[in-house]
Amino acid sequence: MQLILIIVVILTRHSIPGAKHFRIYNDEDTGVVAVKIWLPANSDIPAHGRIKEGKAAAVMVLSGDLELGMGDQFDANKLVHTPVGSVVILTPGNDTHYGRTGHTPVELLQIVGDADQFAVPLKND
Repeated sequence: MQLILIIVVILTRHSIPGAKHFRIYNDEDTGVVAVKIWLPANSDIPAHGRIKEGKAAAVMVLSGDLELGMGDQFDANKLVHTPVGSVVILTPGNDTHYGRTGHTPVELLQIVGDADQFAVPLKND
């Protein structure tokens, strides 16, 4: 539930007109939450981020033009193109980021859970 509140604060406090989100999964037993996020074209995304200790977030770019930068100050010179299919992992201490959408709207999938859930070794069966 906290993730949803953070996303709502980001989308409303920073006044990104046309931004939307939709919670698609929430498992209170495991703490895993998945949210689909839509950002309008030609929008600056102010610096934000607040991942709790022991948690991590995976953000996948599903569609659109997106550039991201890490840090607590928006710096257009440090933006990096983040193509469709890219996955960004955010952890405490490495979670503050900012961005800019390009000429097309951006669709993201954000999944938050326990940090150890993001580092499960693959098994060859």
